Amino acid sequence: MKNIILFVFLLVTSIINEVTAQEHEDHHTFFRENSVTVSLGAGFNDEVSHLGLNSRFYYNVSENICFGPEMTWFKLSNGNIIETNFVLHYIFETPLVGIYPVVGSNYTKENLETETHDNWNLVFGVGIHRNFRNFGCFAEYTQKRFTHFENIFNLGLMYTIHY
Repeated sequence: MKNIILFVFLLVTSIINEVTAQEHEDHHTFFRENSVTVSLGAGFNDEVSHLGLNSRFYYNVSENICFGPEMTWFKLSNGNIIETNFVLHYIFETPLVGIYPVVGSNYTKENLETETHDNWNLVFGVGIHRNFRNFGCFAEYTQKRFTHFENIFNLGLMYTIHY
């Protein structure tokens, strides 16, 4: 009798999950409207030649438009660098990945042993990502321009929270 009850419970649960999945089909490149995406990854800055820790928090306004803050922390032998970006993405669908331009602003603070520097820059670049239900991965190339000219590469994992 326990096995029959367990079987019926699992069957009903799987049917409910299937119906819910059909109502809210996850897309391989687009996000659900009014969802939030958080991510963690690695960043590489060619000027300092160090790996850094990158985190992001994006609000997905529509299925192909998102914006939000990013922060990358680089540990140096004589201090650290914190880069904070506020960016906007518009996602273009391809059969395998989403491709998006990166446009935004950057604030960089260099905390060195003997001195501290800070500056504002513009950020431009391009990225790709792929969704696997709520999880995903991304790769980006961006340039900082204005006060400094730097090339930055980011790789990471993301998780989307649906409301």
